[in-house]
Amino acid sequence: MTPLSFSVANFKSFGSRPNEIPLRPITLVFGPNSAGKSSLLQALMYLEDILENGELDVIAPRAGRGKVDLGGFKQILHRRSGLQHLVLGLTYPPDIIPMPDRNWWPMERGFSINLTLGPLSHGGDLGTKGVSLEIDGQELLRASRVEEGPMKIDLFDFAHPVMSNLLATLGAGRMSDSDDDELGVDWDELHLEDIVEYFNFTVLRGAFELTTDDLLPRALNSKFIPDVTETPDKDSHIRMTLFVEAWQSHIELFLQDTLPGAFKSLFSAFKGYSRSSLSSIRHVPPLRDLPPRVFDLNQHPDPLWRRIANQPELRARINGWLGAGFMKTRYELQVREYAPIDEITSRVPEALDSQMMRVFQKPGFGSGIDEILGGLYSAYEAANKRDYVHAHPDLLEELVRNQLAHDEQWARDDQNNTSPDRDYLLLSPKQKLEEAKNGIESILTDEPDLFDEIWEHYQTNSPELRGFLSESWDPHETAKEFNHSIIPDSLERRKEIALTELPANIKVSLQDVGVGISQVLPVLMNAFGEQGSLIAIEQPEIHIHPALQAELGDVFIESAIGASKNTFLLETHSEHLILRILRRVRESSAGDFSEWPNALRLACPNGIRPSDVAVLYVQPGDEGAEVIELPLTPDGDFTCPWPSGFFTERAKELY
Repeated sequence: MTPLSFSVANFKSFGSRPNEIPLRPITLVFGPNSAGKSSLLQALMYLEDILENGELDVIAPRAGRGKVDLGGFKQILHRRSGLQHLVLGLTYPPDIIPMPDRNWWPMERGFSINLTLGPLSHGGDLGTKGVSLEIDGQELLRASRVEEGPMKIDLFDFAHPVMSNLLATLGAGRMSDSDDDELGVDWDELHLEDIVEYFNFTVLRGAFELTTDDLLPRALNSKFIPDVTETPDKDSHIRMTLFVEAWQSHIELFLQDTLPGAFKSLFSAFKGYSRSSLSSIRHVPPLRDLPPRVFDLNQHPDPLWRRIANQPELRARINGWLGAGFMKTRYELQVREYAPIDEITSRVPEALDSQMMRVFQKPGFGSGIDEILGGLYSAYEAANKRDYVHAHPDLLEELVRNQLAHDEQWARDDQNNTSPDRDYLLLSPKQKLEEAKNGIESILTDEPDLFDEIWEHYQTNSPELRGFLSESWDPHETAKEFNHSIIPDSLERRKEIALTELPANIKVSLQDVGVGISQVLPVLMNAFGEQGSLIAIEQPEIHIHPALQAELGDVFIESAIGASKNTFLLETHSEHLILRILRRVRESSAGDFSEWPNALRLACPNGIRPSDVAVLYVQPGDEGAEVIELPLTPDGDFTCPWPSGFFTERAKELY
């Protein structure tokens, strides 16, 4: 499950004030150059890397695939200032907490965990310096440390609304083993104030600690039960003394079992979903790389290329975009397979014998072919061979061509002898051709049976023989069986992907076509080939026609809202892209899908809602980059104007 949002502070372009970035099925990030748009994408890649590897000093994040250089921890700090830490956080819905533990947390919107990352002491090791837990936008827990070991609790708000179910377990337990009729009244009214006051006192006395595992919070533990005689206020001392005496066993059970168990479930869900969701990040940089001219798809490090090699339906979707439907090119993405020649040739003789035996052993084939060939040969013997040859120019041309080659070779073999044939080499090509024709004509007149080619041609053109073979022998199936016998599935083959220019069927390298194809191809590969992934693309519109930029909007909608359920974080400058998405929102609200492509209409029968799209504007500020969300209305418009007159250039040029 993709996070609902992530937060960032003191990371590259972003200053100390936290910015929360929503992650919708489609999130578009606009803004001027060098405002901090790429920093958003890099913050997610950095967070994925540190959660996977546990190291904060990251130079090349894994998701960047060698195209992102962060330079290490000191380089990513905002303006490399004296503030030696950064803050990153994620927000998830309550659904990720498994049942029945979810019942402990009656939240409405979700919960966030923010990590303060930096040196644990001056010049010390890097690690998690602080953890903050917010539920429904209100802070519940805050912890910090300055050295190795558990964190101390700086804030634990037992009066937080979300604590009601957990604290209710105390009342339930107390009522279950009490004969006091007073407890039959709503226990919250009688005891909640005492409970909150007592546990706030335990926090002040340092009774809790937070442990971490791989940078993330793991458990909230109770170290001891403090002595209430240490309370400074006399009235508080009396109230808490009476409370503890009456609730002692239930307090111990709550602190040692109920409370740690509830937090452990929440922390465990956060860790599992954070690592799994961020591990699905696919980054498409602004300048896309292509594979080398010759490479084995089976050995390519990118699994997406291997998927394209093995999924014809995926190639068909991409080819539909390259072809007449959108880009209108003559190219088609094809996969070619190559097997070791030595291993193939060694299997050919046995495979041929086996294939022919299977054909001739079919019931009735032998007698049938004998009868047809017998009648055919009788007709052939009675036929005038010379007339037959002249009635078939292709056969006459073959005979002359063979005779010409024979005469040429014969003369060359005898050129050092006294034979008259040595003069043949002095003839012109036209004279040689005439001699060959005369020779053929002479043989056809005197001894036509010398030509095996005539009998072969006679058989090939026999309707009876062709009809019998077509009924008894499927050449396509036989060819398939023969190919499989010489190239079995167990034989390792090399797969190569390339463009084929149609209709000439000419193989073309990806490096030899227009840059628009090479740049849009990785975008289409990710949109059509990924499922349940977080796809971050920088400038998806680069090097493609404005009309195609709009069509990409439909590609992203289908991939995000349809069955693939991908999440897109798109850093873009394209007005055409956002206008297409706004148009689809407007049409969806009106229930008008008449102009939607079939694939989009089938994938998204209910359309796309304003809540499926987040439009963010990143602008530079005095204290770092600022992220402004521009909410959408159901009619595909914005609820507020664009900051700084963004996208007003067209009007200026026109008017």
